[in-house]
Amino acid sequence: MKKWLIASSVCLALILWLIVDIVLSLQQDQQTGLAEAQALAEAETGWKIVDQSRFHCDQTYFIFTMRDDQEQTVFAVVDEEGQVKTFAVDEHVQLSEEEAVLRLLTDRAYRTVKAVRPAYTNHELCWEIVAIDEEGRWHYVYYAMDNGQFIKRYTLEN
Repeated sequence: MKKWLIASSVCLALILWLIVDIVLSLQQDQQTGLAEAQALAEAETGWKIVDQSRFHCDQTYFIFTMRDDQEQTVFAVVDEEGQVKTFAVDEHVQLSEEEAVLRLLTDRAYRTVKAVRPAYTNHELCWEIVAIDEEGRWHYVYYAMDNGQFIKRYTLEN
């Protein structure tokens, strides 16, 4: 009985160690990718990063909100190949963050809006709005920044 208890404890410790190792590995990969993308965006533009986010679509994109030399807001998108694309807000953004949320709430009834962040899909900037409906389902809704068109919605069931 004592051997069985010791063997079980060792197995449990190994499983916990593997889980912790995997989680730490994933976090390190995420931080490494973010640091590399940030360095690329700063080197390419020379502008100050104000905010950052990570977006997964057909590939991983890092999206940085930056301020240029004239203190204008610019979005910089860095893809997996290290290509940096910049979008000046005053030229490319016709739908503001607030207008996107209002459009979402007008289209459907949601209990809570959890987050609004810039995203990049179909080679265009969009707003990703994370909302929860009355049944507790999570919705990821996308509106194009340039014309306000609805792009897509993903729903996660409980």
